Amino acid sequence: MEVVYPQYGGLSRDRRQASVMIVLNLVAIANGSSTTTSTSMTIDVRLRRRDSWRVTEVIIPKDRQRAAKVPDEAKQLLRSRQLSIPREARLDLASGRIDPKLMELMVELSQRWHLGVHVLRTGHPSNVFGTERTSNHTKGRAVDLWALDRIPVIAHDRAPWRDVMEAAAGLGADEIGGPVDIGGPGPPYFTNDVHQDHLHVAFEN
Repeated sequence: MEVVYPQYGGLSRDRRQASVMIVLNLVAIANGSSTTTSTSMTIDVRLRRRDSWRVTEVIIPKDRQRAAKVPDEAKQLLRSRQLSIPREARLDLASGRIDPKLMELMVELSQRWHLGVHVLRTGHPSNVFGTERTSNHTKGRAVDLWALDRIPVIAHDRAPWRDVMEAAAGLGADEIGGPVDIGGPGPPYFTNDVHQDHLHVAFEN
């Protein structure tokens, strides 16, 4: 098992509860054989802090069925070499549950940068963490990007996160979180402690 990237899914206001989404690469070796099979999985690890952080729950996603007709934008993204997409996100695309506007935006961004996708819908907390508000990920209208041109977003001084945020806004995204609120108060940009390690690009309206 290999941890590809751990990313904040949410942090409570009192900083005592957190969600960490982790993309794992899993390799299985058959008994008595050198044959291996590999797959990936996105899990949501919930933690609570008292004296120290402790895992309270691990949420493992259920498989989804492919749509009867996979959208053309999804096919383009699934074939592209300009994106790294974990298994859960690939299944989301094939399921037909991702908003066409978001897929079109991803296609456009991927023509300028290599995108490391962390999560689309499956594997992300259903609500904005610590609130009753449904996440745009749950609605199929948000993507989290952990790497840009294969540079982790958390490498703030090297990753082109500012350019990607501006390009996403130019393509109509109206909920864009990252290391810095590059536009000042008000939409489309925002920042907080959770979005220091990835970009959140979504359509709220």
